[in-house]
Amino acid sequence: MIHLLESILAHVAHHERQEFLARCTPEFAKVAEPQFDKISNQLAPHLLTGSTLTHLGELKRMNNSVTVFRVAFGDNSDEFVAMISESGGKVSSLVIK
Repeated sequence: MIHLLESILAHVAHHERQEFLARCTPEFAKVAEPQFDKISNQLAPHLLTGSTLTHLGELKRMNNSVTVFRVAFGDNSDEFVAMISESGGKVSSLVIK
C-alpha cells in the first residue's frame, strides 16, 4: 500500500491530475477530481521538499480495510495523516487530514 500512496502523492506534488485519476477506481475518481487542484495546490510545496511515510496501522471502516500513514515533509511543516483504501490495485478511498 505504501507504494500506491507514494505514487499518488507524487502525482499530487506535480499537479498531474490525469495520472492521479488513472490510479483511482472510477467511483473514487468522480469524488476526487473536483478536489484535486485544491489539494495539489495545498500539498505540492511541502511534498516537493521531500516526504516520509510511516505506517501507523490498519483500521476497519464500513467493512473495508483502511491503511493509515503519517506523512512528514522535508520542510518540517505540519504533518498529516493519510488514510487509504484500495480495490484491484487502485485507490478507492483517500483521506488526508
